[in-house]
Amino acid sequence: MDRESYREAMSQTIGHLATRWAEADKRILRHVFPLLAEGRPVPIRRISEATGSTPSLVEAALESGRAERDEEGRVVELAGLMLSPTMHRVMVGDVALFSCCALLAQLVPALIDRPVNVESVDPVSRRVVKLVITPEGVTEVKPKEAVGSFVLTEAQGAAGNVGATFCHHVHHFASSDSAKAFVEADRRRYAIGIRDLYDAAQMLYKEAWAE
Repeated sequence: MDRESYREAMSQTIGHLATRWAEADKRILRHVFPLLAEGRPVPIRRISEATGSTPSLVEAALESGRAERDEEGRVVELAGLMLSPTMHRVMVGDVALFSCCALLAQLVPALIDRPVNVESVDPVSRRVVKLVITPEGVTEVKPKEAVGSFVLTEAQGAAGNVGATFCHHVHHFASSDSAKAFVEADRRRYAIGIRDLYDAAQMLYKEAWAE
């Protein structure tokens, strides 16, 4: 797939993902991301205080945003940003967060307006890819030859089991060789550059979360 073709395909996929939160109350939900970045489950009370909203409005917003809760009702995941370990660790200062996929890992700086250090495990070679990302862009990539992957989606799949249809296909790879082995296993997948993946993250932010 040439650059123009995959950017068109990427834009279509971003549009599908954005519809997942089209009806969500983002006025409230946007405040949850920086609270999660404190590294602890977020009580309803904290969100209510941060947004000036009643607990019932917060509850409704969390339901519309498909947030995950712990046994005490505290938020532990929203839109793929979570407290439990995954293959994508996102360091916000000394706090470790985790993301469902490489795209979301690169989206975090926009969501919390802070720089992050990302460490992703290449699912093929098992090597670690390290990135430094600010709200303005990717400033450091190790190894330098690292690349990403993306996947074609359908609107219905992105709105349903987004893990199976999108997240499980989107990774960072230490080299184009390991990315090639991964994308060739599924015809819907394709390899893209690390900074192209950042551009996709910014596109998703603008379509799904920006004010």
